[in-house]
Amino acid sequence: MSINFSEITIYELFALILSIIAILIPIIQWAWKKWVIKPVLYHLPTGRAYLFINRSGSYIQIEGVFEAKNKPISVKNVALKVLRVKDDKVLNLRWSTFTSPMSQRMGGNYSSITETAHPIRIDGNSMICAFIEFADFYDSFSKTFQPYYDALAQQTDNINSLNLSYERACQIYTSSEPYKMAKSLLDKELFWEIGQYEITLEAEYGKEKVQFFYKFSVNADDYKRIELNLVETLAKPIKDLYMKPLAMQTVQVELNTK
Repeated sequence: MSINFSEITIYELFALILSIIAILIPIIQWAWKKWVIKPVLYHLPTGRAYLFINRSGSYIQIEGVFEAKNKPISVKNVALKVLRVKDDKVLNLRWSTFTSPMSQRMGGNYSSITETAHPIRIDGNSMICAFIEFADFYDSFSKTFQPYYDALAQQTDNINSLNLSYERACQIYTSSEPYKMAKSLLDKELFWEIGQYEITLEAEYGKEKVQFFYKFSVNADDYKRIELNLVETLAKPIKDLYMKPLAMQTVQVELNTK
């Protein structure tokens, strides 16, 4: 069947063109979204980071959100490189734990809800909470430190048989060779010192990797709290024996965009 376009009026031709455009627009939009527009990932920090030192070594928690623009994004991995500016020493970490911004009350105490880090999907043009703890993926320091910590536990067993006061037990405990060896190892592992730090946060999604750059500083007051946490980590076996609470301090630093 042939169509005689010579008999089509100008109005019919105009209507035909509009119909063709109406058919093509969804196709063009689909092709544009699928092949031209790319997903973009943003990391928006709250401006707070928390520094830790314990049996797992030195690590950090960063509060923020991930935002996906244009299309859904599946974040497969997030790595963190922390540079200590004064001597260019680097601490390489990977996401290990998600921490809920909401606290849960259990037994009269408030505690954060955590889960092991895993790939996350973010819907297009939406955000997802990303309070992430970054630590040594292989937990290498914890494995190295465990025999020293076991020696501290053995030391408390020896002290327990002496029926001493808590103060006297602490004197013997902190002057023992196992304590000195464990403290020496933990001192060497301590990455946080007074000074400036630079962070490179690298998120991997699809075939893409995107980096975000931040900085923070540790002042004298921060460092005192860090040192206290180191001592409290070593004191845990003797405090557990005498049922004394740990006095761990929160070390919060201001995180700024670099």
